Amino acid sequence: MPTITKISVQKNNPERYNIFLDGQYRFSVDEEVLARFQLLKGKEISSFELDHIMLQDDIRKGVNIAIQFLSFRMRSEKEIKDYLRKKKWMKQL
Repeated sequence: MPTITKISVQKNNPERYNIFLDGQYRFSVDEEVLARFQLLKGKEISSFELDHIMLQDDIRKGVNIAIQFLSFRMRSEKEIKDYLRKKKWMKQL
């Protein structure tokens, strides 16, 4: 199983972290996902757990996009769904 060897903060977005497995960059995650899965240096990650982490991070990205879209003014549910579809975060609803 791959082991986390390094975790670093992204330069342009301090709420996201780069995860290195076995010395090579593998993926980045949101701060909330990092805390929820207790991703720490030295932790071993199974392929199933890795898939689950990446899925949760994708969900978190979609939530952040929706929150950003809502920050300008109130939106209807349809407007949010249409916006997320346009951004390719929702394929079907």
